[in-house]
Amino acid sequence: MSKRIYVGNLTKSITPDALVKMFGKFGEIEGVELSSGSAVVVMGDGAEKAIQTLHQKRVDDIRIIVKEETIRKRKR
Repeated sequence: MSKRIYVGNLTKSITPDALVKMFGKFGEIEGVELSSGSAVVVMGDGAEKAIQTLHQKRVDDIRIIVKEETIRKRKR
């Protein structure tokens, strides 16, 4: 089953290819959505290991945030 992994505190110089290389060590990457300062990496097997290993890792001298994406329900 695929997991959506939130990656935050990224520098503007990070590329989708760099994220694929970083997360690809842990399993097959199904997709990367990159926006200013954050990204979502979609992957199957290996997602938990990637989260555990990469959370608080230094990338370009900045510690990145890596956690399973949560979707908040809007209050009406």
